[in-house]
This record gives sequence, C-alpha cells and structure tokens, in this order.
Amino acid sequence: MGAPAGTGRAEGTRVGFDVAAYPRGPRASAVTVLEYPAPRARRAPHEMVTLLEDLIRVLDRTSEGDRHHRRPTPAEAATLTAVLRAVADDLDS
Repeated sequence: MGAPAGTGRAEGTRVGFDVAAYPRGPRASAVTVLEYPAPRARRAPHEMVTLLEDLIRVLDRTSEGDRHHRRPTPAEAATLTAVLRAVADDLDS
C-alpha cells in the first residue's frame, strides 16, 4: 500500500519517524520532515535541445524496431530509459 495522494516525498528528503507495532508488522508513525533536498538547477535551453534531439533519435529507432516486431535489446532499453529519465527529471525540476 502506497502513501495517500499528495503525501509523497521528493527523492533526497530526510525524514524522522517512530516505529509502531501493528497487526501486520512494524510501521513508521509520527513522520516528520527533517530536511528537504536542495533544488536542482535546470539545464540551459541549448543543452535541453540536444537532449530532446537524442530522445527523438532513440524513439525513432525503437519505433522502427517495433514496426518489424522486434523488441529493444537490454542495452537499447537501458539507453531509452536513461534518456527518458533525464528529460523527465529536467522537466520536473
């Protein structure tokens, strides 16, 4: 079971908590935020253009393989995942 909507925490947030016994095992209780992560600087526009062009190339290669019923290799999937995460992280900051 995940956290209720709107109560998630950003990666790098330090929290303090007590541990309470529940019928299904120990759980965190009385959670408090100790320290929020430092805001990340966004990429410069010219760096973002390069990243988006790389993403387009990787997606084009992936979709071409899909047209021929070929799944990406683990290396291709790792590249696609890394580029997608980089774009998402930058847009999210």
